Amino acid sequence: MRKVLGETWVAGVDGCRAGWIAAFARPQSGEVRLRVVPRFAEVTAAAPEAPAIIAVDIPIGLPEQAGRGGRTADNVVRSLLGARRSSVFSVPSRRAVFAEVGPFGDGQVRETHPELAFWRLNGGCPLASAKKTKAGLALRRRLLIEAGLAPAMVNGAPPKGAGPDDLLDALVCAAIAARIHHGLARPFPDPPERDACGLPMAIWA
Repeated sequence: MRKVLGETWVAGVDGCRAGWIAAFARPQSGEVRLRVVPRFAEVTAAAPEAPAIIAVDIPIGLPEQAGRGGRTADNVVRSLLGARRSSVFSVPSRRAVFAEVGPFGDGQVRETHPELAFWRLNGGCPLASAKKTKAGLALRRRLLIEAGLAPAMVNGAPPKGAGPDDLLDALVCAAIAARIHHGLARPFPDPPERDACGLPMAIWA
């Protein structure tokens, strides 16, 4: 794994109106740095952070044909989220979308989903409130702080080009990246299915 000054960086990434919001974190020290970038490649090549694991809210493994409800991964995760299940969209076939598979083949980049990530932080229980409600934001902030993220970071303003919910989603993705790094996360389904390019069709938390 790539290291910086003896400490490994991981990153959580979520889409935002300006491109991507990335939360670079050092699990050992709890340090977090935020950045908004227009292209995902700027996350994988970030300096000096150089994240060993990136957990991102985008589909990586894509089916050759779209099935009912999407991939097995989408259906499995949807079944766990209760009222939040509608946040998991069905993934179209590879033919229907453009997918840059090159950066994703070495295990550095893992697919996650913020609602599944918060489900994990909430002890495997679905969250009762949607993320853009006052109660939903408050609950998500509390879970992130309980997971060890600094209150000032969790309660702070998002970077320019991102919204408050984007910030929380990137932070929870970073929490899952740290879990992956420590061997604590699991894929859904487990073991993952693979697409025609050999990429895992799994969502990690």
